[in-house]
Amino acid sequence: MGQYFIFVNIDKREFIQPDGGNNLWELCADISNAGILPYLLADGEKDGTPLLDGTRSEKKRDEMLKSGWRVFQEDEFDGRKFWVMEKVTKFFGRWSGDRIVVAGDYGHTKLYEIIMREQEPGWTDITKEAYEEFYEFLGFKPKNHPINPDMVITAEGAFKNPRIF
Repeated sequence: MGQYFIFVNIDKREFIQPDGGNNLWELCADISNAGILPYLLADGEKDGTPLLDGTRSEKKRDEMLKSGWRVFQEDEFDGRKFWVMEKVTKFFGRWSGDRIVVAGDYGHTKLYEIIMREQEPGWTDITKEAYEEFYEFLGFKPKNHPINPDMVITAEGAFKNPRIF
């Protein structure tokens, strides 16, 4: 059975129950599980921020502003306006700089027990909202995302075309 884990932000008193599996191997092998951590911990801008040239893109900018984007930077270069647009998010970089623990149910900190079993007041489960935003960023829907590598190598050997899910 093994030990089960949750992701805990001690400073914000938030936690995430990994999606798809909670033991260490599952967390390490499946990007849809632990992959959310770099998204939460990122210190910087998301990749792929569109740069719009103002001579052709005012209409596109206005459309983006109505659908969850914001102007990150507006400037002028060589007599032409441009905008750097950024998707408005709630969770990207939210945990950057905070104290984070991958807390196990046998862990020394007892965080797993305090949060999951005792359900101590003051802790917020952000699992659902955070994964929804993360999956949107990745471009796939929850529970519809089989990640099947060509090969998995473990201490016991190599497995070609394993079905992880």
